[in-house]
Amino acid sequence: MKKKNIETLLEEYFVELPEPYTRPSGISASQKMGKYLHIKGVLPYLDGKLFAKGKIGAVVSVDQAAKAARSAFLQALAVVKYQSEFELNDIKSIVSVDAYLVAQETFTEHYKVLSNVSDFVAKIFGPKASYASTCIAVESLPEQVSVMLDVVIEVK
Repeated sequence: MKKKNIETLLEEYFVELPEPYTRPSGISASQKMGKYLHIKGVLPYLDGKLFAKGKIGAVVSVDQAAKAARSAFLQALAVVKYQSEFELNDIKSIVSVDAYLVAQETFTEHYKVLSNVSDFVAKIFGPKASYASTCIAVESLPEQVSVMLDVVIEVK
């Protein structure tokens, strides 16, 4: 059975990739190393604006943080589509998704934040699509967001 076109799958799930946000001059969104594309410091944008600002467990709910993580992952795919030499169909696999989270000291549901990303990757890249991940708690992130992702993608 032939794999479906990623663009078609996104349309079937009513997912529209955003325009990737513009980084400050001199800061690249991605770096290709061999067959891997590293996309670093991906922030959650919704309708062109940063969202989910503040600490998870205080101002930001787990559901909001999960939505922010999914939004940041869509930003990473947008970087592939609009700011790299690759097309979405050049993606062979998602290698890793690392999440940096600003959360209350007592917060213990770190991996729930990546649940939306895991579900989305399975829908688009198939049930066997899995990736390595980690959630790291940090004191602060740019623009006071609660979630930031680093994504590594294997390309053809």
